[in-house]
Amino acid sequence: MGKIPVMNNRIISSIKTGNLRKGEFLQFLDDILAVVASKGPARLEVQKQYDELKTICNSIGLLTRKPKRSAITARLKELDLRRDDALIGFRGMVHGYTLHSDPDISKAATLLKDELAIFGKTIYRDNYQSETAKLRKMLSNWGTKPLLVAAITQLNLQAWASELKAANELFNSQYVERASQKGAASNITVKQIRLQSR
Repeated sequence: MGKIPVMNNRIISSIKTGNLRKGEFLQFLDDILAVVASKGPARLEVQKQYDELKTICNSIGLLTRKPKRSAITARLKELDLRRDDALIGFRGMVHGYTLHSDPDISKAATLLKDELAIFGKTIYRDNYQSETAKLRKMLSNWGTKPLLVAAITQLNLQAWASELKAANELFNSQYVERASQKGAASNITVKQIRLQSR
């Protein structure tokens, strides 16, 4: 891009645009555009450079604008609440059974309570990835360790376990879809546009 001979060249060259923050850099470019527009880019014989700079400013503006929330984000919140409710419900049922008068039922519930404790009391407060991984491991244990399988069957908690598994798997698939959408977005950065504007 050629030089824009509108302002004192010493002033423009003394500004190190690489040291400006994104907002400052965009404002600097907007100011240059405003000055050139007020003088008339065609009259100054810099119409091509003016149009190029305006395109660059628009690109930076798009990059620095807060991204719109994905429709999947709202769905993720719903699914996270669904799996949280399933886990809290399962935990509540297990706790209730630990107080049962039948020692076999109480023993099965205590086994499940101890298993839940391994993963922490507040898994539902973990970040999305951590919660997903912990639930996946927990559900795997429930389906592969004979004592846990027997305890869930004895306490008739299969529906709770199935709901938790379904909610966690659905959450994970939606999370992966949202991540892939974000990854598919433009990889152009403000830094690349700054270099282009020199």
